[in-house]
Amino acid sequence: MELLSRASVLGAWLHQAGFCDRPPPVDTAQLQEARRLREAIAHSALATSSGERLPQSEVDRINLWARYPVTPRLDPDTATITFDAPRKVEGAFGRIARDAVDLLGGED
Repeated sequence: MELLSRASVLGAWLHQAGFCDRPPPVDTAQLQEARRLREAIAHSALATSSGERLPQSEVDRINLWARYPVTPRLDPDTATITFDAPRKVEGAFGRIARDAVDLLGGED
């Protein structure tokens, strides 16, 4: 069963997960890309846990999003971090991809 069934579900999840201060509008292309990024991360995690080589196409997708420009900002009044990005939804993808890189990547 697909949990990201509609664009509005993704928008609500991005808000509930703390990636956006309110549910952002999400279009069909963004929903499809969210699913592709999720699958790339899942396939890479499975490969890592099985001791296999990471799938190049999946790594390419993760790395593509990890490069998306997202700037953290510290709020002096609340001591909370907010994130600025040219586009909110894509900024969330960038943050998710960076987390995946941190979790999947080993140290050399």
